[in-house]
Amino acid sequence: MCQQPRLHVGCGMHRLPGWLNTDRAVLNRHGVMYLDARKKLPFSDDTFSFVFCEHFISYLTLAEASAFFAECHRILKAGGTFRIATPTWAFLNELETGSDPRYRAYVHWASRDFFGMDYDSPCIVTNSLLFSAMGGKSVYDEEFLKWVLAQVGFSEVIKTRVGQSEHPELRGVEGHGNFVPREINELETVVLEASKS
Repeated sequence: MCQQPRLHVGCGMHRLPGWLNTDRAVLNRHGVMYLDARKKLPFSDDTFSFVFCEHFISYLTLAEASAFFAECHRILKAGGTFRIATPTWAFLNELETGSDPRYRAYVHWASRDFFGMDYDSPCIVTNSLLFSAMGGKSVYDEEFLKWVLAQVGFSEVIKTRVGQSEHPELRGVEGHGNFVPREINELETVVLEASKS
């Protein structure tokens, strides 16, 4: 393991060099370790300097996510950072109510190019993102996510941007922008970094 051990949870096909890349669906392929984040994580207390997950927590129920966050806190070293990138309720709400043309463009792109529909609809996009196509089980807004992280012991939770961090190890780790247009990824994704004191 590297000098500053780093855990990537739910990596899919986006493997990060120098990280322990894990996923429940990708079994021991290309150096990816099997990990079911709904269960107790198979690591000792205070093991990792950094834990990262991207577009993953919506696949957990609220209870599963809270338990996962507590496990991330447990396995992080003091001073370690947990980085989460996820779509939020505010983003989904803007799809319906926002007057910003970027949201209308997103609905058009997602309806047609991503979900293969002949009709632009925020309802189709929201249902597909949350339930049918992606199998989502929960959604957060920024404040609720910060609150849940604080409840499991994280001391400071800050918002940052896709690809940016005060920690060099956490800069540019997101890979969702490799599968959707970069501007779409930046529009739909909120990034939080939670510190363990």
